[in-house]
Amino acid sequence: ACRRFHFTEREAEVVRNLAKGYTNKQIGSELDATEQTIKEVIKRIMQKTHTTTRTGILIAVLDL
Repeated sequence: ACRRFHFTEREAEVVRNLAKGYTNKQIGSELDATEQTIKEVIKRIMQKTHTTTRTGILIAVLDL
């Protein structure tokens, strides 16, 4: 599903962690990135998926 949106590997990793219910801080810890970097990646993902929420990202990716 992630391929449809042409996510970078980093964006795909963030989506997988969003699906686990992780906070930005937890995702940053998992991926060795700052919370601010994760926020920026999520903004890019929202642009690519035409969504405005974390839940919206997951719905778009899962094609619900």
